[in-house]
Amino acid sequence: MLSKTLYLRLHRALREFPRYNQFLDKVHGLEMAPVESHILVEVGGKSGLSVKDLNILLGLEKSIVSKLIKKFATKKILITESAPHDRREKILYLTKRGQELLALFDRLSNQNLREFDAAAQFTSGEVLRISLTLTKLADSLHAPSTVIRKLDHPLRPVIRRLTRSFQLLVRRAMGSNLNTLEWQTLLTISQNTECLTPTQVGSMLKASKSATAVALAELERQGFIVRHKTEGDQRSFQLELSKAGFDLIAAFEAQAIKSYSAFRGITLQEVERIERWMRAAAIVHNLNRNEMKLQTISSSEVREHARRLTLAKYLMDEFTVIPSKVFHESSRSFALFRDTLLLAAVEFSPSSTNHVLNLYFESSLPLETIRAFVAYANDPRLIKSVDMTQSPYRQKMLSQTGANTTMGMLFA
Repeated sequence: MLSKTLYLRLHRALREFPRYNQFLDKVHGLEMAPVESHILVEVGGKSGLSVKDLNILLGLEKSIVSKLIKKFATKKILITESAPHDRREKILYLTKRGQELLALFDRLSNQNLREFDAAAQFTSGEVLRISLTLTKLADSLHAPSTVIRKLDHPLRPVIRRLTRSFQLLVRRAMGSNLNTLEWQTLLTISQNTECLTPTQVGSMLKASKSATAVALAELERQGFIVRHKTEGDQRSFQLELSKAGFDLIAAFEAQAIKSYSAFRGITLQEVERIERWMRAAAIVHNLNRNEMKLQTISSSEVREHARRLTLAKYLMDEFTVIPSKVFHESSRSFALFRDTLLLAAVEFSPSSTNHVLNLYFESSLPLETIRAFVAYANDPRLIKSVDMTQSPYRQKMLSQTGANTTMGMLFA
């Protein structure tokens, strides 16, 4: 049986699934929350699915599902018909537009997950092993079932099941009834060391302004977050968790650990394999979301640019010891770009694959992104061990602890 610490590591990795499966991205002009994408997949994957059966599959209250069905019907994504044997029972079907939307959503989701596989350098066999492990976990959690389709990436069905089980866990934690977007919004606010604005939260979640506003209003109504007026701008607000918000997250994690303890078959190796995959998800998702690209520094022009920026950073930060060699040709060096703008650069010692010699980064970059960039550049398999003992940026890189995001936890 695993320790509570390992169960917590597993939980904090898996709870990011809704964020990484592009459920909140715009698809065909439609903002789809996780539960909406689940409706699309379930109705499209089983001919003649009843509203009653859909409620059971989603594990949600009838009123919530009914509201979402009406929304999809208004947008001509699905239609309802009376069942032949009982006119009171309603059967759901996708329209032509709904089928096209599902096909596009399938393509994007499968493509997204394959990117994570490639980033973690996972073979198809390793992906199948993770899927089997997580399916056993979902079974032990009594997670609602889902339609199984041949076209799905092996992890998609179990991701849907675990997403639904997390909704049930949240509901049982302190009696909260948050939906997935509200829960992800709460986590996003808790995960940042600086207060966020509503616009920043919406951008991080790829959610519309209206959807974000509704989620924030509900979190504030339940007392999980508080708003503060931004200093110098009375029209702008910053968000932070209240004590009740932190207590809810703690209660949720405690409930998860208690529930996971029923799953006695998982090993440390399997937890580490899942974490490795989630590191890939974290870095790829973060880079794609922020339109960033990581590449090896091979041209003399980029190397010289990185050298000058790094030296300027040393001088500005008043480091007393300036290295004699900065981004030397014999070193392994990597750069992070947004278009042609150099955001970060790291130089590893040629004699030690994980020893950081020099590091440059834009001050606007989140620390978690920098940590992830350095770890991923060091080893695409996303092994955590990076040695910064002789780097002048060591204290900055290691100063913040207790991060509870996948980025913060897996790359700390």
